[in-house]
Amino acid sequence: MQHIDILIRPIDPSETHSALALYRAAISNIGTQFYSARQRAEWATRTEVQFLRLARSRARFIAERDGRIVGYVGYDRSRQTLTECYVHPHHQHQGIGRLLVRHILHIAHADGLESLTVLASLNARSFYESLGFVFQQAENLDMSDGQILPCCQMRASLTGGAWSRNPACP
Repeated sequence: MQHIDILIRPIDPSETHSALALYRAAISNIGTQFYSARQRAEWATRTEVQFLRLARSRARFIAERDGRIVGYVGYDRSRQTLTECYVHPHHQHQGIGRLLVRHILHIAHADGLESLTVLASLNARSFYESLGFVFQQAENLDMSDGQILPCCQMRASLTGGAWSRNPACP
């Protein structure tokens, strides 16, 4: 999938270090109105080993611009979940996250799923709503250091009229 100068393709395991650096940069850029510095620091502690272990159970795609990774998205078909979507802070608000989520919505639809869920951070709720996701419930993630990370469980319908009216569809 391409958009202007963005190429979306499966991530190569050799790109794990770059994707992990992007992940940490995106989290550190989240405003303090949503999460404290301590919450963001704990959230960003994912290691390369953890990142690679999670990659085995998820399909991951990157957004590439001029040969550099500017975003990535994860999808777990068995759990019917969009697992993550991160865009580097220098490339945010340019439609890259929207392209990545649309890519996963189309894959999930082609996989025959009726809906797709996402556990969205508070700062991303309006982003997912703009793509047709609907708030289901508030959830708290327990972090390893005892921190609580408030999130939003959201769902997008991929069937019937709702799918055809979804703003993520062409």
